[in-house]
Amino acid sequence: MSVKFRRDSGNGKMKTSTERYLVDAMSVTEAEARVVKFLESCPDEYQISSASESRILEVIESNG
Repeated sequence: MSVKFRRDSGNGKMKTSTERYLVDAMSVTEAEARVVKFLESCPDEYQISSASESRILEVIESNG
């Protein structure tokens, strides 16, 4: 999921940046809802710019 943010760059100008999130969800709609909930305390203005299903089958985590 790609999310575009508009943030104050510190000098009074607004800066736009895009961040990508990998969300474990059964549908794109569920993934979007999870990202919105995750960002609910974000003070910056944001917009979900794209969402697509991934072919990733499993995430393998390291234990150390």
